[in-house]
Amino acid sequence: MPQSIAEAERSGAELIFIDTAAFEQKILTASVHVADLILIPCRPTAQDVQYLTATTDIVAVHQKPAAVVLNQVEPRLPETEQARTLITKLGLALSPMSLSKAVAYQRAIAAGLGVTEFEPAGKAAQEVLSLLDWICRLLYLSPTTLVDQSNQTTRRSSNA
Repeated sequence: MPQSIAEAERSGAELIFIDTAAFEQKILTASVHVADLILIPCRPTAQDVQYLTATTDIVAVHQKPAAVVLNQVEPRLPETEQARTLITKLGLALSPMSLSKAVAYQRAIAAGLGVTEFEPAGKAAQEVLSLLDWICRLLYLSPTTLVDQSNQTTRRSSNA
């Protein structure tokens, strides 16, 4: 992993995402070690929230900033607010952005695309771009993310 990260940085990468399964302790620990920020995706169910502690324990050992990102959220369901409350009671940071159960996520995966490529002006794309902007602000990258209608995602730095 360190070699891949170094290669990406030499190629000009400013932001690198590493997606790993929470139950693969060796890979998870190595990923947390090199991360500047850990995002922990979690569905708003009691079963999913209960498994957060395994990941957050590893994050705490490495003293890394982390936040839970709720995904597959249905805002009108009481379970969503219950999950937010439980995560907060556990003392975990919660991203102000969440990802919905928009069908575009599954359709984009099936097409081998990201949602910003699959449906650039759609709800799912806007959720992902809002989350990306929040992440970049946390990491002091301060981008403005623009999506045009030709399935192209462009990023432009701003000083604001």
